Amino acid sequence: MKFSLKFINMKSTFIFVLSYLFVSHSFAQKNKINILRNFDHIEYYPDSTIRLAMNYEGFHPIGYCIEFNNLGMPLTIGEYRSGVRYGEWLNSDGSYTSYLVNFDIVSGFPGCGTGMSKNVQRFNELYKKLTH
Repeated sequence: MKFSLKFINMKSTFIFVLSYLFVSHSFAQKNKINILRNFDHIEYYPDSTIRLAMNYEGFHPIGYCIEFNNLGMPLTIGEYRSGVRYGEWLNSDGSYTSYLVNFDIVSGFPGCGTGMSKNVQRFNELYKKLTH
């Protein structure tokens, strides 16, 4: 009787470990090699997932920047000019933040569902372009 219970516990543990490895692998960060190739400044979460990818010229950020959540999914894409955030920064949910020349900041959501889906599409297209 003890042998059969021990075998069942080992089998359950083995299945649990396999399922954990499968699930944690399925959340692996996509396009990591291309991100490393296309950006010269990378910041990481403690588990080595990329948190931020951008380029620097001298000591100032320049060009596009991608921010990621702790699962490695892209959250925000925007542009730096002369070391400051510039223009419209798109969020993966379709919302945006606009950084204007006079340092005013405007955040919002497009006025209707169509605008949200268009912004999500723009976000996905820009992410694909930056990480191809």
